[in-house]
Amino acid sequence: MPTGRLSAALSLRTFLEECMAEGDVVEINLEVDPHLESGAISRRAYETGSPMPLINNPRGKDGPEGLFRILGAPVGVRNDRETRYARFAKSIGLPSNATGHDIIQKLLASKKSKPVPSIEVHDAPLKEHKIFGDEIDLLKLPTPQNHARDGGRYFLTYGLHSVQTPDGKWVNWAITRCMVIGKRQLTGLVDVKQDIGTIWAMWKAQGKDTPWACALGVPPAAAVASGMPLPQFVNEPDYVGAITGVPVEVIKCETNDLVVPAQSEVVLEGTISANETAVEGPMGEYHGFIFPAKKSPQPIMTVNAITYRSNPIVPISVAGRAPDETHTVWALSICAEILDLLQQADLPITKAWCPYESQAIWYVVQVDRKRLVEMKTTPETFCRQLGEVVFSSKPGRFVPKIFVVGDNIDPSDLHEVVWAEATKSQPQDSDFFFVGNYPTYNLVPYATHGLNPHEPQAKVVRLCMLPAEFETLDRPWVEASFRASYPEEIKRTVLDNWRAYGFGEISSKQASHEHKAIEPSATSSTDGGDEKNPFLDPEVSEYWRQAYEKAQYESRHVFDPTLTWSEEEEKRLIRRLDWRICLWACVMFFGLQVDRGNLTQAVSDTFLEDLGLTTNDYNWGNTVFRLSFLLAELPSQLVSKKIGPDRWIPIQIVLWSVVAISQCALTDRRSFLVTRSLLGILEGGFIPDIVLWLSYFYTSKELPVRLSFFWTSLSVTTIVTSLLAFAIFHLSGVHGWAGWRWLFLIEGVITLSVGLGSFFMMPASVVQTKTWFRPNGWFSDREVSIAVNRVLRDDPSKGDMHNRQAITPRRLWNAATDYHLWPIYVIGFMAYIPQSPPNTYITLTLRSVGFSKFTTNLLAIPASVFHIITLLGLTQLSGWLNERTLVSMLQPIWTLPCIAALRFWPNVIDDAWGTYALVTVILSYPYCHAIVVGWTSRNSNSVGARSVSAALYNMSVQVGDIGAFFIYREDDKPKYRRGNTNLLIINIVVIFIFLGAKAYYVYQNKRRDRIWNAMTEEERNHYIKNTTDQGSNRLDFRFAH
Repeated sequence: MPTGRLSAALSLRTFLEECMAEGDVVEINLEVDPHLESGAISRRAYETGSPMPLINNPRGKDGPEGLFRILGAPVGVRNDRETRYARFAKSIGLPSNATGHDIIQKLLASKKSKPVPSIEVHDAPLKEHKIFGDEIDLLKLPTPQNHARDGGRYFLTYGLHSVQTPDGKWVNWAITRCMVIGKRQLTGLVDVKQDIGTIWAMWKAQGKDTPWACALGVPPAAAVASGMPLPQFVNEPDYVGAITGVPVEVIKCETNDLVVPAQSEVVLEGTISANETAVEGPMGEYHGFIFPAKKSPQPIMTVNAITYRSNPIVPISVAGRAPDETHTVWALSICAEILDLLQQADLPITKAWCPYESQAIWYVVQVDRKRLVEMKTTPETFCRQLGEVVFSSKPGRFVPKIFVVGDNIDPSDLHEVVWAEATKSQPQDSDFFFVGNYPTYNLVPYATHGLNPHEPQAKVVRLCMLPAEFETLDRPWVEASFRASYPEEIKRTVLDNWRAYGFGEISSKQASHEHKAIEPSATSSTDGGDEKNPFLDPEVSEYWRQAYEKAQYESRHVFDPTLTWSEEEEKRLIRRLDWRICLWACVMFFGLQVDRGNLTQAVSDTFLEDLGLTTNDYNWGNTVFRLSFLLAELPSQLVSKKIGPDRWIPIQIVLWSVVAISQCALTDRRSFLVTRSLLGILEGGFIPDIVLWLSYFYTSKELPVRLSFFWTSLSVTTIVTSLLAFAIFHLSGVHGWAGWRWLFLIEGVITLSVGLGSFFMMPASVVQTKTWFRPNGWFSDREVSIAVNRVLRDDPSKGDMHNRQAITPRRLWNAATDYHLWPIYVIGFMAYIPQSPPNTYITLTLRSVGFSKFTTNLLAIPASVFHIITLLGLTQLSGWLNERTLVSMLQPIWTLPCIAALRFWPNVIDDAWGTYALVTVILSYPYCHAIVVGWTSRNSNSVGARSVSAALYNMSVQVGDIGAFFIYREDDKPKYRRGNTNLLIINIVVIFIFLGAKAYYVYQNKRRDRIWNAMTEEERNHYIKNTTDQGSNRLDFRFAH
């Protein structure tokens, strides 16, 4: 049996144990009459938000172990605002404090997930007791009559029927009521428009009764799945697995081949007659009425066997005035379905909700106005399109009225919905009717007892928005309310002093709601929801809120612990971030690599000869560059943190591009070394600056993938500059200049244009994209809220400094002496040495084996192409496996046999094409740099430490590169036997360094787990609020590895 949170979704007994622990079950040991009294208790529990009544001694129960106890209000709502939807949440594997919108998104995500096939077991508590044939007497069981005017005693109101098609390919679990009419007979609704009726009709067409089973006290997730309007031919048992993430256990019936949940409490087995019917009804309905004349002939169900566990529990749903299971389960399931339909139709709908007060008749959808305005549509066209999608669908049969609201209205807040409808919906002009060939559900009272009960029933889309909301994002009004009429500091003052004014306590959730800006949170998510939200604990959220205020974090005004969003919203936002942020980061890296790497192309021309330089001079030039680059890393990072990377990076690019252009005028060794030093000083720190900037927008899991795009641009640059060099070298002799001079001039101008463009393309943060030249910004207010909160939930420490805050000497010292990051610095120092000399000398090597300067630059391209493929593949693999160390170790494993071949193959250099092939394979290695940079950022656990650690890691890489320049020496060429021996040894050592880092972080995490688990809850809360530990030294932080 699965353990943890999901066990409540897969076992009614565990579900009740957890609810009991939370005070949400009242056990009633007095004798209770199942005739009306049990129904009245349950109805009162629904209407008052009281705990579930577990009636242990209903009159007529067959002894202490026999049939059966009664559980009322199994998925009613609690009176506690924080855990209002706890019963439904637990039913599908969510925590008790999940919101209704979290539930919808979980259902939606489950529908999109791959089905998880059920597992058949051969024994279960369900088989402890068995009754067959004439031993069965349903009339003696404590089957409840829930309402005085119900047509009889209803055995199933919250369980499932199990049927399957004659070919056995479609197993359907469905909730539909059934009423006792005899010792072994029941009758119930078998609607041919629903799946159970469809399957019954298939058997009837063959002249056969339908094999049938009825399961009660089923796993909560199975009850939910059975009540959802899933597409035909979807097997509900597999959908239960999609909800819970694990297979649901099923067991075969005794008298037929049907399967039922193995964790059921009671199962009835038998058949549904193809021809015999009996009068069924009436019964209290979801709309809150009973119509005594509402009776109909329905097929008779004959019971041939009953199996049950000891002292079983039968949940009942006493339908009527909201909220009961017909509203909590059924209506929200419909919400999930129509939200999915609308989003598949690419309509800008972010949320769907059914206000319980509407008795599952009103459905409210929320519009993403930014996308709506971009559509350039009219209110009528939009509402017609929306209504057509919903009303023509299977779930649309149950949806008579849709209300459309803007993204400043929370559909789950009826107070806001009524405000929008009353003030923005214009009678007649805002109503769009749909009459005709649309599926309808005639249980709605006005459909059968209204003014025109015999006419086709109209459906309506009611627009609760003004026309201006379709045309512009700038509303011509301002909301007059606490949340919108006052500056943030005033609202915070009022909330902080609320008790001091003499008012009562204000809950954290209420305070968060009232403190929201004019665009409140609107959508929900499993990804942006509770399972990844460390701020659900009010004490934790308050601690971080104060930390963000103290740091004057630039995005603190949109910090919202209760904000939820959909998976689709987050994916759409990430795509926009990739387009706006990551793409330009790659463009800027292209500018860096053009000027940093074109020396490799220059030496394939007459560069060394024209300046009178030797190979050792070339090495010294690279060394001076790397050393200058190294020394500038940390100062550059400190400047960037002080004035902001959005300002410093463009300045860097413009300055170094000027120096890069000046290289076209080099005359000798001295000028060569001076320009190399200046380039290193100005380019130093660029990479950690970019990494810090990207970390403002992406989570720790997303960052390595974006960095892989970033470093992919290195290889793209190599390809582009190789082609450029091939073309530019044809200018050799123009105006008396060698080709390499034209190369430095033209490519320097390219970088200068990138630097100038960066002043306009780098926002300081996601909340600062609006400026004088970009008045509308890049993101809507809602997207800004999602972007900020998703990053903070991934790493709350990303808000402990603002983006123009200098790093103090103390922060610098703490970050530099954080020995927990030293294993990664050692990796940076050693891991890239084995590949560096072959990469640096590729053009010289190819020239030495006889290729021309034009051919040499073209032959460098394939390695760059393969390098892109392996880099992206390695980084994606790391993300999929959530594994950094072992995946990164594939880099030295790749290069080990290649370097061994360089050292021991006798035909190196002598065989031109063989040497080229070998070097190409080496330089196609899967580059782990993106993974390790993201790893460094993740393990830093604070903005201050992250900015320093990024610089220190990159410095360690530069130190390694400097050392690598002296491995291939003049006296060792052309085969560099001694140098390749050293590379082989280093490569082997790198593998063991990775393994050592893995072992270190595993040990540290286990040590912290022991300490943390030994602390009481109070001690943990005290630690979180009062500890002076920072960054990776916090006991509640675990290292990635």
